[in-house]
Amino acid sequence: MSGDYNYKRTMENEQDAVNEMAIAKTLAAKWHCQMEKNAKFSTFDYVAMREKIIVAFIEMRCRSHKINVYPDVYINLKKLLEAHLIESATDTKCFFVVQFADCLAYCRLNKKLQITKSSPKWNTRIAKAGYKDTEEVALIPISQFQKIHCAVPRSLSQANQR
Repeated sequence: MSGDYNYKRTMENEQDAVNEMAIAKTLAAKWHCQMEKNAKFSTFDYVAMREKIIVAFIEMRCRSHKINVYPDVYINLKKLLEAHLIESATDTKCFFVVQFADCLAYCRLNKKLQITKSSPKWNTRIAKAGYKDTEEVALIPISQFQKIHCAVPRSLSQANQR
């Protein structure tokens, strides 16, 4: 695993970085790849690599609730659009990996999804900072997520076939 963890990302705290590193270590072991942290303003948090080839872009998030508490998880619409561009133009996959209170789960970012406007109430850190902005977000149904601890792909190529 590589990358610079000493910088402060926009809306990210030190615990976020620790959580992401733990997730990256798990993914590297489960998917037999090297995880590399992306630069501060990159669209995705990490890339998964084999040798010098990027095999996946990965967005990560940690949630304090269990996986089935809400019917869906949201992701910024621009991230979803970027994922669609990457997947349509290359052989590289894009994954959204979420650490829930009860499991680590992932989904591909290659589906058409419903979109809505976010609410500052959805992110207490944003609300506490006084931001009132909303953004367009895509809603990913929980049913699209696969639990890593239950159905672990031996490689990213197997995960790509789903």
